[in-house]
Parts: sequence; structure tokens; C-alpha cells
Amino acid sequence: MRYLLVSMLILTGISACSTTKNLPEGEYLLKKTQIVSSDKKVKLPSDMSDYLNLKANNKMFGIIPVKLYVYNWSNSKSNSWWNSVCKKLGEMPSILNKALIKEDAERLTEVMYSEGYLQAHTTYKIDTISSKKACLIYTIYPGKRYKINTYNKIIDDPHIAAIIEEDSIKTNRKNDLIRQGRYLIPNHLEEERKRIVDLLGENGYFAYDPNNVFFEIDTTKLASAADVRLRILDNNAPIYRIGNITFTCFNDDYQGQSVSADSIEYDGNKFVFFDKKLPLRTSVFEQNTFLKSGQLYRSKNLSKTYASLNTLQALKYSNIRLIPRESSPMDSTKYLDVNILTQMGKSKQFTAELIGLNSAGDFGVASSIGFTHRNIFKGSETFSIKGKIGYEAISQIKNNFLEYGLDGSLRFPRILVPFISKKQKENMKVNSELNVSYNFQKRPEFKRVLLSGKWSYLWNSYGKYMYRHQFKLLDVDFLHLPFIDPQFHASLPPSAELYNYTNQFIVGSGYTFTLSKKADKLFASSDFSLRINVQLAGNMLNMISRLSHAKKDEHGAYSLFKINYAQFAKADFDFAKSFKTSSKSALALHLAFGIAYPYGNAKHIPFELRYFGGGANTVRGWKTRELGPGSMPKEAALSIFNQAGDIQLFGNIEYRFKPFWRFQLATYIDAGNIWTIKDYASQPSGQFRINQFYKEIALSYGIGFRLDFDYFLIRFDTGFKAYDPQEHRGHRWVIKHPNLGSHFAWHFSVGYPF
Repeated sequence: MRYLLVSMLILTGISACSTTKNLPEGEYLLKKTQIVSSDKKVKLPSDMSDYLNLKANNKMFGIIPVKLYVYNWSNSKSNSWWNSVCKKLGEMPSILNKALIKEDAERLTEVMYSEGYLQAHTTYKIDTISSKKACLIYTIYPGKRYKINTYNKIIDDPHIAAIIEEDSIKTNRKNDLIRQGRYLIPNHLEEERKRIVDLLGENGYFAYDPNNVFFEIDTTKLASAADVRLRILDNNAPIYRIGNITFTCFNDDYQGQSVSADSIEYDGNKFVFFDKKLPLRTSVFEQNTFLKSGQLYRSKNLSKTYASLNTLQALKYSNIRLIPRESSPMDSTKYLDVNILTQMGKSKQFTAELIGLNSAGDFGVASSIGFTHRNIFKGSETFSIKGKIGYEAISQIKNNFLEYGLDGSLRFPRILVPFISKKQKENMKVNSELNVSYNFQKRPEFKRVLLSGKWSYLWNSYGKYMYRHQFKLLDVDFLHLPFIDPQFHASLPPSAELYNYTNQFIVGSGYTFTLSKKADKLFASSDFSLRINVQLAGNMLNMISRLSHAKKDEHGAYSLFKINYAQFAKADFDFAKSFKTSSKSALALHLAFGIAYPYGNAKHIPFELRYFGGGANTVRGWKTRELGPGSMPKEAALSIFNQAGDIQLFGNIEYRFKPFWRFQLATYIDAGNIWTIKDYASQPSGQFRINQFYKEIALSYGIGFRLDFDYFLIRFDTGFKAYDPQEHRGHRWVIKHPNLGSHFAWHFSVGYPF
């Protein structure tokens, strides 16, 4: 309670500072801005305030103008470093300016006009609430919203008219926003104009003049209704087909100097290069080019070619020039010659790292060296290999800890699947990737070897949203312990022995889908993400075991290489969405759910694939892996192996605010827990029960401090427990007795939690 009192006293002291002490006589500080409608039935757009140039100073949590206070700490008559810092971190007073007010009133009228209120106008009123503070009220008189009475098309060119009519029939455009009875929205007219120009670009009209497409609006016949005419003028625009295609590939060291070139022709295309031979195979250029000689020009094929070439890791730069070929005016067919210019990037790269370690007073060192080749087979394939080694001197025993490993990957910028035609491969922009890793750990207590391999297909698609897909056709993990000290083995808890110190074999596949839209602006309302992951393991091996009539061991399980293989199904759902509350603040919501179910040849989920509670991204009142499962008593939480589950459910609500400079603040409430899907003796009261789980939802709250450096964000979050389901009944609402010991956790991380 005393911490809350101190915080209130600090805030009270800050708010006691004067916000108008530096204002000259006759000027007013803008305290608040309101935008209202004279017609209560007309709902104004929610983002109206974004169009204002003159706004009140930003307030933390909507109450305290911290940035204004910081600015007022400066002295206008001094040029000291302190004044410079205060002015840079602070915010100048928002002073009433009648010129800006009139301009903003016109802006608000334009917004209403774009919504179909063609007779709207805006007035303003200044309310001086004190000698130096004022409120500004804009009143919008919307008038009647216009509807479309008739909609006609006047198209001079019969061929263009046929294209538009065919598109209307093909797409069955019954839901067009421009049609009789709909509201007349100028923005919709502009969208339709752009759509028509794009449609013509898909039918051979290269660089079509958009000024030939416009709308005529007649509002004189009826009140609050308009006759709309689409006009497309005939300017004798030619229809183009793709002519000759030339690929020009510059070396990575090319800087515009004059160099001698060689060329070859293959499959009707010309390839120009500046080395002894073409650095990329001709098929790579052809497979990533959707402009084909003789075909009708289509603007989408141009965009697809740009996007496809930009995904090639071997290329540093690409540009496409479309050059209309000179021809006689009598020629009915016009051609565009295509010159695709590319430049190779640096194909080879070496990396090295050296890191010092300190674990509980034991010092060590780790290093790694890596090599990447972005064109290893002359097809823009990316090969990466990284070796790492770590050493730690353990002070309590004579022997030391040694770890080394090797990671390798090979990515192909195309789909590698048999029985697929060349044309199908060109239309499927899929990357194929092979990953292999080996890790060896040597400690006095044990030796452990982890071998992993994965074959995946990855593809993305872009538009209004970003779609990412990853299909793991084969995912193999093999864990082997060639040595374990008998005394150490005997001292292990049963769960630790089961999950982390036995041989394991996992063979499965999975699919991950990600949908996201990252906004350009900070705290924009369109920022959201959705992630769905599905994983299956052991089904194919189990079927082979059954068909081959393999024998089960004493535990009733099949084995491969004398190791019981895992069999399970796992699904995850993760959704995050932010809602803009002002230009400097947003409300972020997050929901995560996951379930993993062992069956067939397994009774448990492998430890690495189980869920954990607590930490920087879930319920921040608990440290990492210290929450749950369920209401399992703390006395039973012998190790992190006990505090793992097969079901997770987390929800977060976070208010983010940017008071000044790169500094951000956040307040949040976190809720959730993990549970086991079965009743395990080592995890009492940890099983998920439909009539009990809601009583086991942990709650915490806290405040976070962030530094945003554009490309990355450093985060320091604190968390206080509010409701602890692992406490004994009657003592779970720990918010009644807060302390900075067992009820508090802090987290240092990079990036937003969701």
C-alpha cells in the first residue's frame, strides 16, 4: 500500500506544476478538443480527430500531460544542455491558432463530404475556461446524405466497353458500392476509377492514362439524390503484347563503369552477362519471370515478376524496363520489349562470435563460426552452416562442462516435389528447405546427443494482409544419452528422468499458418496477427509397426532402434490485436490457446513440446516456468519438469503509451494457466477439469518500461500477483497482501510480448 501512496504523491507533485507559466499574455493553451454533430442520428467517423492539425497536448493515461511538463522545465532564455534535453524530450504547448482552426474546420467538412454528405459544413467555438486555457468545440452540420438515383456508363471505345461488361458478368458484381440506391461516397468513386484502370492494365493497355476515366455527378434533379455517369474517353490507346525479353545480369562489384559484355540466347530469350559465364542458370530467370513473349501485357504479371525476383537471395537488385517497340501506325498489334536488369549480391559471408558466460559464479566462454553461400548451385540456393562450442569451468567439481554442435541448412527458391510439371512449379512460389543439426553436451553427470532433421516448404503471399505458410513434411528429433552417472540418475525426480534423461525419438510433420497486418504508424488500429499451428507425430511409424507385426515392450509400446517413439497431436492458436486510442496510445489484446494430446505409442508429451506458464510473454507476475499446472501445490513443484502442461490458456490486455522521445510505458493485466491433459501422480491437481479450470486462472498486473529504437524494442516489465491458484484455498487473492518477495517478478526482454 505504501508503494501506491508514494506513486500517488509523485503524480500529484507533477500535476501541481503549471502548464501555462510560459504563455505570453493573450494566448491560450488548448486544453481539450471536441468534435460533435448537430444531428445526433449521424454517427461521425471514429478517426475524425486524426485529421486535425491543432490538437491538445498528449496526456499520460489521458490525464497528465507529462511531455508538456518536461518542456516547461526548460528556460527559453537559456541555451544550456538541460534546456536542450527538456525541449527535445518534451512537447511544446498547444496554443490556439485561428488560422489552423479554420483549416481544421475545412478538413472536417472534407471528411464528411467523402462520406456522402455533400452539403456538410463545420463551425467552431472557443470556450475560455480560465485566463490562459481554452476548449475548442467543432460542430459539424452534416445535412442529408446523398444516394445514387441512377448509374450509367458512357464508354467511347467498344473494346474497353466489352472488357468492362465481361468483367461485370464474370465477377457477378451485385455488391458494387456504386449502384442505384447506394450512398454516394466520393472515395468509392475513386476506388472504382482505380479498379477500372487496373482492369485495363490486365488486358493489354500499358500505361493507360487514368485521366480518361472519370465520373460526372448531377445533383440538380432531386433533393439528396444524384445521377452518376461513368465516362471513359477514347484516346486510341493501343493494346500491347510482350515482345523480346532480355535479361541483363551485372556482377556484384558493378558500380556503373563501362565493362565488356557477353551474351547468349536460350529458349527465345537473350541473356547478357559480364563474366566468363552467366552467374545464375537461365532457368532461374525464366521460372521467376511471368512476362512471356507473345502474351498479352498484364500489369499483375509485372508485379509478380518483381516480387519473385526480389525473393532470390543471390540478387542484390532488380529492375524491369518496358520499352514500346517502334511500329507502323497501321500495325494492329503493338509490342513491349522487356529488359530485366539484375545485379548479383555478395554470395559468400563469414560470421564469428565470442561470448563470455557466468552461470551461478561459474565462468565460461562460447564461440561460433558460420558460413553462408547464397548461390551455391547457381540457382540462388542458400547454404548455411554454423559451428559452435562452449566451455564452462564448474567450481564445485573437478570436471567441466563442454558443449559443441553443428547447424546446417539448404534452401531452394522453388518447390522440390516429384510428379509436378514445370508450369505448375513456376506458378507455385514455394521455397524448399532442409535443416540438419547436431548437438553434444558433456557434463560430469551425463553425456547427451541431440540430432535433428527437417524438410519444409515455405511460401508467402502479400496484399492487404501478409500470409505465411510453413509445411514441415518431415520433422525428426533424436535424443540419446550414451552415459549417465548412476548416483545422479538415482537423485532425479521421476518427471525429470522421464522427460529429459531418457532416449527419445520423434518423427512427425506439421503446418503453421500466420496472418498479419503490420501498420506503418506506431499504435495504429490495423495492427494484428493470427497464428495457427498443427503438429502430428508418430502416426506413420505406428502404422508401420502394426503392419509389420512388431512386438511391444513391457510397457505396451512399440520401439524403433530400441527407443520408444513419441505419438501425439498438438494444436496452437494465437491472436493479437491493437486498438488505437490516440496518436500516442493503443490498447492491445492477446489470446493464446494450445492443446497437446499423447496417444497410441505414448503416454506423455515430450518435455520440449510441453507448455510453460509465467515469464515475459504470458502471466508476468510469475517467473519463467514457475506457474502451474492447474492448482498444483507449490510443495509439489520440485523442478521445472513438474511445472509443465499439455494445455495452455492465456489472455492479456495491455495499454501502451508513448510519453516522450523513444520512451514507452505500459500497464497490463495478465490471466491464464497451464494444465495436464491426464492425471499424473507427479503433478497433483494439475489436470484440466471443465468444472474447475476457471478457478485456476492466475491473475497478475504490472507496469512496463520500453525503449523503441525503430528496428528493435527493449522491454523491462514488472508483474505483481493478484490471484495465485497454487496457494491454499482462502489465501489465493494475494493482491490483498502484496509484497516484493514471492508476489513480484521482473522481466527483461526484446520486442513486444505480443
